[in-house]
Amino acid sequence: MKKVLVTGASGFVGSALVPILLKSGFSVRCAVRSFQLINLDTVEYVEIGDINDKTDWSLALKDVDAVVHLAARVHQTDKKAGADIEAFRSVNVQGTKSLAKSAIAAGVNQFVFLSSIKVNGESGTFSETSKPDPKDAYGISKLEAEEILTDIFRGKDKSLVIIRPPLIYGPGVKANLNALIRLVRTGVPLPFGSFKNKRSLIGIGNLVDLLISCLRKAPEGSHVYLVSDGKAVSTLHLVEAIAKADHRRTINIPIPMPLISLVAIMLGKSEMMQKLGGDLVIDSDKLSTELGWIPPFSFQESISRMIARDNEK
Repeated sequence: MKKVLVTGASGFVGSALVPILLKSGFSVRCAVRSFQLINLDTVEYVEIGDINDKTDWSLALKDVDAVVHLAARVHQTDKKAGADIEAFRSVNVQGTKSLAKSAIAAGVNQFVFLSSIKVNGESGTFSETSKPDPKDAYGISKLEAEEILTDIFRGKDKSLVIIRPPLIYGPGVKANLNALIRLVRTGVPLPFGSFKNKRSLIGIGNLVDLLISCLRKAPEGSHVYLVSDGKAVSTLHLVEAIAKADHRRTINIPIPMPLISLVAIMLGKSEMMQKLGGDLVIDSDKLSTELGWIPPFSFQESISRMIARDNEK
């Protein structure tokens, strides 16, 4: 039975991944900052404290075959590229470097790293050949972590997989998408009728399936993969999918985009407008050609699973 160390196991992705790993026949060990954060009787836990260049990984990595590194600093209130960059580097770069070096020393054969499409940028059409162009501290730190990992694993008889997802959605999603769900549920007319943008997303079920697929197939060498649900969707399509899953009717008024942009600027919500109305399209063909991976859940299925779980609360 393959033993997998999961960091960030109590987070949004980790809490979805760990139960599926167990059902899939893996032995799971969770590296947690505190034992109070997570509690599954069938999982082994190791308390590691904060993640940085001084983290002691020796106990967590003992007899481990593979690592799925999900833990990261993601919160930031100032989105400027230089905002608190050293705080991000401490966790996302130095912490990842320490874990990777310790993993190799411990004889771990597989390392799967969850990065971000923010490495490529905030808008545009991206594939694995696109030039990285991160715009904020988080994206910069993820790119630097990728570069360090690639250097550490170069020439090693190991498997390194770096995955760059776009916005991840699913049960328990927070921030802008959660706010959008609440807005749809108010039943008031919405201003998204003119939103014809294209934006790639990834449902948590599809992402978890990919992570497990990478553990099972263990592609030799170092690889970077961009992942999404498949076809990019507009904000209008997203709102309609949420309403359909929640068995609601929604009215979307076709307000001219320049007017919406002007109002967003006046309200200091230009960044939110960029996320709601901008384009970010991912070409994930490399996954299907190299790993034979195809998302098991459609966009509407993933949205419906998210809404159904939300309604159970």
